[in-house]
Amino acid sequence: MGFAVLKDEDNEAILKYAADIKEKKKSILEFIETLKDDFSNIDKQEYGLTKLVYVLQKLPNDCLDETEVGSLLEFFLTRLEGSALRSGCVVTGIHHLILHSKNLPSGCEVPIFQSIYSESTVQCFSQPDRTELFEILEFFLKHRRQGLKSLGSEFILCFMRAVNGERDPRCLLQVFKLYLDVVKDFDLGVYCEDFFELLAVYYPLEYTPADTFKISREMLSSGLESCLLSHKSFSFYCYQLISSKFFEEDTEEEMKVEICGFLAKAAKIFPSAPMKPFLEDFLTIFRRLCLNPSNKSSNEIPMDIVNAILAILKAFENDKETIKSIANTMTENCEPFILQAEMGLTGKALAVLSVVSKGSKIAAEIILPQIMFWLGNLINADTVNAPQNRQEIIVEAINFLPDWLLLSIECECTQVVLDALPGFIESLKRTEEQFGSVVFSVEYKLSEILLSQSSKFEGDKLPTKELFEKLVWRSVTDLKKPDEKLRAAIQKFIIAFSKSDFTTFSTLVEKEIATREVDSCLLELVALGICNKQSVEKFGSIIVEALKRDIDFDLSRCVIETIERNKDNNTVIEKLTDDLISAFIQGLENSEEISIEETKIKAELLQQIVLKLNQSKVEELTNSFVTKWKETEGINCEKLIKVTVLSILQSKNTDMLEKALNLTKSQSNLEEISNYLAFALSVYKQDSAEPLSWISIKSSLLLNRPNALQNLEKFFQNFISSSDVSRTCRLSDIFDFDSAGFNPSLNRYPVSILWRQRILCQFIPIYVKYFSQISSTNNFHRSAFFELLNPILANAQKLTVPLSTELLQILPILTEALELLSLEDESPLLDLVIESFIQLLKQASLDSISNEELEKNLKSLQKILSKPKAKMSTVIKVLEALELFGKNAPSEVVLPAFSGIIGALKNATLSNKRIVRKKAAAVRNQWELVLS
Repeated sequence: MGFAVLKDEDNEAILKYAADIKEKKKSILEFIETLKDDFSNIDKQEYGLTKLVYVLQKLPNDCLDETEVGSLLEFFLTRLEGSALRSGCVVTGIHHLILHSKNLPSGCEVPIFQSIYSESTVQCFSQPDRTELFEILEFFLKHRRQGLKSLGSEFILCFMRAVNGERDPRCLLQVFKLYLDVVKDFDLGVYCEDFFELLAVYYPLEYTPADTFKISREMLSSGLESCLLSHKSFSFYCYQLISSKFFEEDTEEEMKVEICGFLAKAAKIFPSAPMKPFLEDFLTIFRRLCLNPSNKSSNEIPMDIVNAILAILKAFENDKETIKSIANTMTENCEPFILQAEMGLTGKALAVLSVVSKGSKIAAEIILPQIMFWLGNLINADTVNAPQNRQEIIVEAINFLPDWLLLSIECECTQVVLDALPGFIESLKRTEEQFGSVVFSVEYKLSEILLSQSSKFEGDKLPTKELFEKLVWRSVTDLKKPDEKLRAAIQKFIIAFSKSDFTTFSTLVEKEIATREVDSCLLELVALGICNKQSVEKFGSIIVEALKRDIDFDLSRCVIETIERNKDNNTVIEKLTDDLISAFIQGLENSEEISIEETKIKAELLQQIVLKLNQSKVEELTNSFVTKWKETEGINCEKLIKVTVLSILQSKNTDMLEKALNLTKSQSNLEEISNYLAFALSVYKQDSAEPLSWISIKSSLLLNRPNALQNLEKFFQNFISSSDVSRTCRLSDIFDFDSAGFNPSLNRYPVSILWRQRILCQFIPIYVKYFSQISSTNNFHRSAFFELLNPILANAQKLTVPLSTELLQILPILTEALELLSLEDESPLLDLVIESFIQLLKQASLDSISNEELEKNLKSLQKILSKPKAKMSTVIKVLEALELFGKNAPSEVVLPAFSGIIGALKNATLSNKRIVRKKAAAVRNQWELVLS
């Protein structure tokens, strides 16, 4: 598409002629007569055509009658071939007339189509012209389809000639759309295979996106696949194409996996019969891709391959013999990889067969008995060649048992489980005797599956009585082990046992209670068994009695987990929480002394319990607690207040909160509790007598009240103008939203989802502004501002979206603090500042930090590291910061500092603490890597 450059007078003439034609003073044919000299001179033809096209573009779509449009089209079509050679504007003229003329002659589509797509070679035109030519074809398919259909096979042949060899991604998207339209409504006849091959040459698509096109590979690939799958007659050719691409040497493995995804789509759309000749090829490629000895990093099968296997099985679901053949072939393909476990592909081969089993019950009935037999061989080490590998292979095989038993049950092959289970239980027992606790989690998982799926074995007696008894007995001891996976397996087993057979379970638990001392692990076993009305009536009192005595973190955790687990069961929740709260109060009355730690645990546990209750119940409890406060005196009153205050904070009744505050604020040893209550009141009461108090500012920030930021600025201004130490103590409290008494989530405060992010974005600029106003010699106020860094950055770490821009504003403060503290022998602020700096390095991009700033911080860290008597905690934090520098800082900063940092590492490398030496070695390796 090319236009000649016109002179100003030509443009004026075009405007005049266009106006005359609109007003019917002149006709378009008269305008063409004026261009006779341009058209007769080969050097000026493009000038004349450009003028004509410009005039046409300025006319309304109904200005020209049918005769004029037809004449103009004929005029342009005679010049089409020459325009391709000159990259002229003829195509634009034709495009405009066809798409923008209301009076397009009837029946003109056939001669125009023949002139453009039969007599001309579309691919000779430039990309913009081809785009317009394809738009013309799209217009005819939409508005003049019958005329094109009258051409019969000629249309198909011309279409193929027009699009053949197209390479531009912009035009290919058009081609794919046109192709789908043609396939849907035109008879391909003898050209069916040729029509498929027209686009099959592009598969698999090789395309690197260009930023200028804004067309992704996925867009093109999706369009191409839609075309190749668009007609039932393409089925054989499509499977043939897939098979050939699988075995081409230059097709990379990653691309073959992608082709599997295409195969899955084909199998879902096309009939299964055309796939049969290629089925063996497909099964072979699945084996090659999944069981490649060079790829042992994971047992996971790529999703495209999984989808392909499942789609093929679905396609042949009514052909039992083919399904059996697939199952047998896949079993034979995988057998050597499973039994020769030393190859390291056992897990992957089993994963392949699990996919096949899930895809068809017929396949599962063939595969599952064989798998059970193979697992028995592996557990017995029948196929192990090297004795040193024996334990590893046995343990690996045992870990496969739960998943395969579950799969057998899900595939309704319960007889397979019944046949294999006695041997597996005996193998587990034997392996436990040989190798100890390595099989414990498997025993719990396997038992949990059998219990949760017990309904599938109605009428069949499982040989598990002895196993379950052993596990209940052993679980009390196993819960003490610091193994989270084992703990999770035990919890699932106990819950499943209680739900499945509570009578047997409760009998076994009662036996343990009668023979053991009741500790946190036995209590956890009991708590895990609470899952319904029957179990809470049986075991609830045991938990309640324990709460009357000493309480620790483990008991607290298991009570909360029990409530959370039963949150949808109102009967359990009401019964349990009422009894637990009564136990708390009774326990407090009975105990003479209570430690600070126990007070904290009890208060936070009660807070978590109350958090599970509805608001009306919370208000009822609040009234009860505050009344109890009034009625109790002395040390018992203090204990009661400290344990119940966190629960009272969940009330929205300001009168009750005010009564509670009045009972506490007169006692100096309850100052923190008074602050909690005052904050809760401030949240629910808009008007405050002291708008500039730290509590009012804190609540205003949390709720984003209108004057929150103005009052915060006034608070900072008053602070930096004052020498009052009490103000310093409260500066960090403003930003504390994680303590149990201030946490919005634990106290039902009405906050928005992004409250933490909002506060940080609002607070940081004000913080930086007022820090910059403090004199460099005013260490009192600067130290107070330094202390604020830790809560600011700790809050920033809790966000899912990093606040890089806001955090970078703090960097000058960190740099100054680090530089100042590096000169002092020891300071309680030093670790705090280094920790803050590490957090910043982790969250913000170093590209946004000037090299000068980075160099200053490096020098400060080097000074600290060089001190012979630096604290170990400080040294470890400095080393962590230096490691981050080595990983992320630009080489122009790292290289000049290299020798100084390596020298400063000397003290750390000679430390008598292994953790310090190890960290120093990591830093040295990282920095030497940059140097190399």
